[in-house]
Parts: sequence; structure tokens; C-alpha cells
Amino acid sequence: RDLHRLIRRQRQMCIRDRLYDEHTWGASESIHKPYALQTLGQWAIKSSFSYKAAIRTKDILGNALNNITYRIKRSNEDTIAVFNSLSWERSDIVHLNIPINSLKGNKYFQIIDVESGKNLPYQIIGEQEKSLIIGFFAQNIPALGYKIYKILPSDKLPEFKTNISVDNERIENKFYKISIDPIT
Repeated sequence: RDLHRLIRRQRQMCIRDRLYDEHTWGASESIHKPYALQTLGQWAIKSSFSYKAAIRTKDILGNALNNITYRIKRSNEDTIAVFNSLSWERSDIVHLNIPINSLKGNKYFQIIDVESGKNLPYQIIGEQEKSLIIGFFAQNIPALGYKIYKILPSDKLPEFKTNISVDNERIENKFYKISIDPIT
């Protein structure tokens, strides 16, 4: 109940801030002298309403998602919930940070689709101080729903099947063949 009241109050504040931003008030010289100190000051005030609304909107989304994730049945393994806020089923690439300490000392890991049990291919995109930035393809996330994935630490390098062939002068899959001229 308190969370619902908090979200309602934050939403009302966002609407108020967006209305102030949209209101066409400005400095009297904003057309003739767009870079005058008074004009720039007025625009700084006006834009601050939008920034406040954006920050509050992010907070509302975070609180709502935390409320939902708290209710998801979880196992002892580390899990990822991928949400689809659209009104149709969706498949898309997911980017996320995996804390290195969640790998429990292992160098490698698997991402398992809990529903199908499939081991999903992923790509390590980068590293931050204490996390790996990864990407994977999440398929068939239900409309206005979510899908759960497990992260399982592993001591062996994962192998993913691919239909891509690569050599020094060519990259090819079933759709494209790219040849590279070694002279240029």
C-alpha cells in the first residue's frame, strides 16, 4: 500500500513538472536575444522541470520493477528477470552487468532459459571494475510479462554453435558473404 501511494505521488509530481516544462513561458527577449543572460536563465529553470520529471520517472519504474521482482518465485541460483513492457510478445538483445562475485570464483558461466532449459549463447561486451557487461538474445518474452534466466558459474569455456565461417579474407553466414581485399 505504501509503495502504491509513493508511486501515485511521484507520478503526480512528474505530471506537474512536465506541465511546467511544456508551458510556453519565457524571457521577454527570448526571440530577439536567444543568448541573453535572462533568456538562458529562464531556459535553465524550464529545462530543470523536465530533468526532475525524468529522474522521478526512472524512480517510479525502479520501484515498480522492484515490487514485481520481489514477488517472483526464485531458486537459490542467481537469476535474471527480463521484462517486456509492450503489449505484444517480444524477442530482443538484452544487455546487463553480471557482478563478478556472483560467479563464485569461476571464470566462466552459463545462461539458462528456465522455461526451456536451453543454454543460451552470450557475448562479453566489456568489463567494469567488479562486473562483466554481457549481451544475449532473449526470445519470446510474453506481452506485459517477463521471463527468467539462471546464471550458473562454470569452470569450462562455453562453446556456442554458429553458422558463421571466418578466415583471413572472408566472413560468411547463410545470408551474407563479405570478402576483404587483402591489398587494401
